Amino acid sequence: MKYLILTVFFIGLFLFVSCGRLNAQEKENGKKLIQLAIGDATKWENTRYLLYTVTGPSLIPGFSNERTFLIDKTTGDCRFEGVNKSKENIVILFNYKSKKLRKHFIGIQEAKDNIDSILESILQQFFTDTQILFSPALLSDNPSNIRELSQKIINTDKITIIDFTGLPTLGNSTVDGRMSLTSKGEIKSIVIDNVEYMTSVSKDIGGGIILPTIFESQFSYRFQTVAAFTDIETGKFNNL
Repeated sequence: MKYLILTVFFIGLFLFVSCGRLNAQEKENGKKLIQLAIGDATKWENTRYLLYTVTGPSLIPGFSNERTFLIDKTTGDCRFEGVNKSKENIVILFNYKSKKLRKHFIGIQEAKDNIDSILESILQQFFTDTQILFSPALLSDNPSNIRELSQKIINTDKITIIDFTGLPTLGNSTVDGRMSLTSKGEIKSIVIDNVEYMTSVSKDIGGGIILPTIFESQFSYRFQTVAAFTDIETGKFNNL
């Protein structure tokens, strides 16, 4: 009887350790697949400046659907460019980490009126855009947030589904979601907070970082320009 109990104990221990190893291996496989998808993962870590122009749903009342953001990942400084309903070019300089306004311009003139409500909408837009666009790079930078891997066959292609939770974003918040990838690292879809986007048109945004640039769900986000830099003229964060 004692022998039987010991045998059962060691079998249970073996299965527990094996499952732990399998989970660790799955997480490592997920990490490698994400890094395959975005190219050189170290480039993202070393990239300081990001630029994107996108056409997609606007969360900023009175503005067109096209907008441009220039971002300093290190300091949090950000430059927004858009067009309002009066066809005026608007530039707003702010910090997305502190959520504080620095300056804003209408045309070529610096304005002094209160734009707190507009800044709040711009911040919401910024965080929405960047969570969608940069989630593959953010996950490659935070592989410990991978929670589960599964696989399924779609049109004879083996698709790996990576679930993640608590993924840090460019702001102070985190997101949950999942990504579906082929064995070659092609990202087929991304789910962010229960909204699924079908992805396409992956591009090298600089330094070997590869990201999808079209995201389609009920609405479409089309990133016409996406670029990564290690150095730029920082005056863009201070003036026109």
